[in-house]
Amino acid sequence: MYNPSVRFPRRDLILHAVYSHSVGRPQPTDLAQAEQYSCGNSDDTQAGSVNCSLTRGNPNLRPRQAQNFDVSIDKFFNHGRGVFSIAYFNKIIKHDIYTTRSTELINDELTYVKQPRNANTSTLMGVEVSVVNRSIKGPWNQSFDVNASGTWMRGRMTYEGANVSYKLNQLPEQPKYIFNGSVTWHIPQIRGALKASFSYSAKYLEGLNDDPTQIYGYGSQPSLDIGAWHDITDSLRFKYEVYNLAGSHTRMYYGKNLNRLEAKENYGRGIYFEVVYN
Repeated sequence: MYNPSVRFPRRDLILHAVYSHSVGRPQPTDLAQAEQYSCGNSDDTQAGSVNCSLTRGNPNLRPRQAQNFDVSIDKFFNHGRGVFSIAYFNKIIKHDIYTTRSTELINDELTYVKQPRNANTSTLMGVEVSVVNRSIKGPWNQSFDVNASGTWMRGRMTYEGANVSYKLNQLPEQPKYIFNGSVTWHIPQIRGALKASFSYSAKYLEGLNDDPTQIYGYGSQPSLDIGAWHDITDSLRFKYEVYNLAGSHTRMYYGKNLNRLEAKENYGRGIYFEVVYN
């Protein structure tokens, strides 16, 4: 691995520039997974056409190799308690590893075959902007912490299908946009704090297929969580949390552009109470 880097520090400004060459070896289960063959109705088959499914490893997988370029600027403020950062990254990936599903004739039966493969070429670039500011003064000795970040990514990938190559405008499990943010309100009068967190992920691919119409992935996913805690004594703390306050759903889509809704799952809200004793 090569990892030359450049760092230009000032009192309140730091510039980072890094180049690295990394290697990612396949998981043992990707190389030597035991074959699982079944026929009949299941989630992996399609009634009336494909009746069998086979999951197996791929002993011919090559290691994933990547050239990575990263540049970032950090600007500090609020007496060092806050930092604004902007970063650019670019990855050129060779032999990227992904899992795909193809249709083959096995034992005179049309069979879905699911196994890991190497992509022809892959690239990923993006920009991330983040801001962190702690101990923002409020009234009555109260204070606030703010944390927010947003990432834009653009991926390119070429992989082999049934006697043809397909090009994708994103990598598997790579949404185009990701946002995260939180605000914490510290309240010394109750020896505790309130916190609200928000996250958003744009739609992304999950599973590839030799037939692009059978590519699947997940829709955009917003999430809003709130929590609170306060100390009863120096050793006893009560915590309260509500996950998925807005009741967001998980949606599965099919198609190269993920435009065909296949399933919708509703996990509801989660409410938790926790007692912590130190």
